[in-house]
Amino acid sequence: MAGLTPPARGLATRAVSALLELGARSWSAWQQRSDGSAAGAAPATPPPRTDAAPPAETPARTPAGEAVPAPSGPSWAAAARAHLAHYEARIPIPAEPEADEATGPSATAVRRRRIAIRRLRLVASWVDDGDDAPVDRALRRLGRGLGDVRDRDLASAAIREHVHACGDADLGALERAALDELQAWLEARRRRAVTRHASRDDAAAIDAALAALHRALEPWWTDEAHARSRVQQWYDGAVLALRERVAAAYGDLDVEPLHELRIAARRLRYGLEFAGELAPPGAASVLPWCRRLQSVIGRHRDHVLWQALLRRRIDRALAHRRYALARGLEPARQAAQQARAAAWETLSQELASARSQLSVGASR
Repeated sequence: MAGLTPPARGLATRAVSALLELGARSWSAWQQRSDGSAAGAAPATPPPRTDAAPPAETPARTPAGEAVPAPSGPSWAAAARAHLAHYEARIPIPAEPEADEATGPSATAVRRRRIAIRRLRLVASWVDDGDDAPVDRALRRLGRGLGDVRDRDLASAAIREHVHACGDADLGALERAALDELQAWLEARRRRAVTRHASRDDAAAIDAALAALHRALEPWWTDEAHARSRVQQWYDGAVLALRERVAAAYGDLDVEPLHELRIAARRLRYGLEFAGELAPPGAASVLPWCRRLQSVIGRHRDHVLWQALLRRRIDRALAHRRYALARGLEPARQAAQQARAAAWETLSQELASARSQLSVGASR
């Protein structure tokens, strides 16, 4: 369908199962080593806010390097299965040379797992029956705490960007000491967040949740009319929710309505990328705006979180350190304020554009 990135084809169950088992063992081994030891190197810089659907025509391989045959069935069903398999394989934390007991999994691995869980939860919301929603509950538990880890990674990246922008040699002694203290504080909090998250990591629970999701999706693979009807029903509600969130954010211009708008855009985007050929005709005009809104709101939110973290660190510092820390972090605080203002200008323009475009695209 125009406007959509087609999912990768050919990721079959054998490859996914092997990756799940390997990743679960690697994460478990790291968890056993993680005991809150002294801080190590700073986590790697988080990747940009891009989480595109699987690339087209990526050949699937088993751990031994053998090609995996493409799933059978209608093309849309094969693509949807491949889409699921792609993100199921990203749930386990793989063994990484740069990860150790001090830093934990890399920022990239944390981000990939978080995105994978969100995408699978969206699909689960289409098939979970009743108020219990067992698949969603299991996936939600698995992802709990990843946001705290990600926030620390973003803050560490903001420190490095600030140092790079100012020039390492031009930093004063007071500012350098304050940034070093802030970085050490972030690393300690990241380790605690990773440990809390790892305590919920259960390979058996992961397997059970994914197996339940696949069982619930069986009617989709054999009954295209059922699948198409369900996608249309979901799409109508998702577009309505997105338009309401755009109107609320445009009128309120507050952080919380913007956050809700970003969630609505993300859900609509993820659902359309999973639906593939089953997506309604009007989806092609809506999807680009979902991506754009996600991006600009995400950048603005990053600056908001960074400012809040700076204030929190200063407020929680010991009394005899608070004044010096506030002075040392003042340049970073001012830079964050300027970046937030610039992001807000871009966001305001995008909201106005999305408001008019969605009113046209959603009615097609």
